[in-house]
Amino acid sequence: MPVAGAGSVSRRAAVLSAILPGLVQILEGRRASGGFVLWVWVGCLSILVLRWDLVFDAPLGPLDHQVAFITLLAGLLGAWAWSFRNLRRTQRSPQSEVTGMWGPVFQSFSGSRLAVLGLVTVGTAYLVALLVPFIAPYEPGITAGLGSDGLLRPSLEHPFGTDRLARDVLSMVLYGARISLSIGLVAVAISVTIGTVLGAVAGYLGGWSDGVIMRVVDVVMAFPRLVLLIAVVALFGSSLLLIILVLGLTQWPSTTRLVRGEVLSLRERDFVQAARALGYSRGRIIFRHIVPNVLAPVIVATTLGIGDMIVLEAGLSYLGLGVQANVPSWGAMVAHGQSNMLDAWWLSTFAGLAIVFTVLSFNLVGDGLRDALDPRLE
Repeated sequence: MPVAGAGSVSRRAAVLSAILPGLVQILEGRRASGGFVLWVWVGCLSILVLRWDLVFDAPLGPLDHQVAFITLLAGLLGAWAWSFRNLRRTQRSPQSEVTGMWGPVFQSFSGSRLAVLGLVTVGTAYLVALLVPFIAPYEPGITAGLGSDGLLRPSLEHPFGTDRLARDVLSMVLYGARISLSIGLVAVAISVTIGTVLGAVAGYLGGWSDGVIMRVVDVVMAFPRLVLLIAVVALFGSSLLLIILVLGLTQWPSTTRLVRGEVLSLRERDFVQAARALGYSRGRIIFRHIVPNVLAPVIVATTLGIGDMIVLEAGLSYLGLGVQANVPSWGAMVAHGQSNMLDAWWLSTFAGLAIVFTVLSFNLVGDGLRDALDPRLE
């Protein structure tokens, strides 16, 4: 009888996982991971049902529609795969816990509701940015069929209202997420990669290498970033690629200093001395033994840095130094609506709220990771 009962429970769990991936994990108490997977599944399935005509034509459509189609399939299949894989692992060992280096980190991070809420918000924002052709009610550069009558207040037809050109503000905010989130992610990836490599080399090698790298860091940090951005835009014009490169190539010094300080405390540890005694090359010691041990503060700096990049890009767009005027951007929307704050408050308000909540979510994730990765804060 116990075996049959166990099999019955297993079948019920399998059926629930097939219908609503993540629900079993929520019922077992893993609300963070299960809730996010269930949220992704319900959202992707809703898009598939409600926007079937767009989804069906997406594989042969523009590039952003193809990316949205791939993301939609990945969301549906990924939620299924994770739920069933997690279910089998749990049934094989019901009392199993997450082990390894990242096990305690995951458990500590999951215990912070604000950090989990921030992570869910960030994940949802990136999903929306990838799926925006299926979500936005209108194309960002097309009027909502209102003729010359613009500046409509928020309503059921246009939840965020329209601008003077009768463009739907909700659609512009959704499409603007692609610009802000992509700039933040790619620019931080560039800066963190450069900063980690240079900081590890400077901290491990020391001597003249450390002196040269750190003097370059001082020069870059002392140079006014806004003046550099204005000069670059004036010389080469504004483009998405140029903004990403300029932001990424001017934000790495702080990561370099952070990594260098961590490496200075690691290079005399026993495991590094053992690697030297075994005759390993400097490159192998740095990138195979030292860099993995400094990832914790780098990950925290990355999450916090993405929020800073989003704010910086919004500021550049507000000053007219961001991407082209025909590309929707949160900062540009705030700038365009500042002259109509009294009679058309919705033009700037919703884009500004998108910036605030996105940056706040990244900061919550960064704080949660910092608390989980730093044992001195326990």
